[in-house]
Amino acid sequence: MANMLNKMGKSTTVLLNDVPEGYDFLQGFDDIQLADESTEQFTDTAIVLDCPSLHRIGASEKHLASGVAILNIDHHIGFP
Repeated sequence: MANMLNKMGKSTTVLLNDVPEGYDFLQGFDDIQLADESTEQFTDTAIVLDCPSLHRIGASEKHLASGVAILNIDHHIGFP
């Protein structure tokens, strides 16, 4: 998702609670930030992938400014 948005000229940050092993071959892997270590605050738009509710994004939630637009892409029911 980040690679596609970057190709469109958009600025992206990939923020995860933990980085799973075995994916270091993927383009952009080295750009992933850990939620507990990042100081970034998202004020415009956040894209949340594969989470049925906002509380499931864990420590990443603290990086969402009040009023940030959230686009949730998921196959689960939920996420009001």
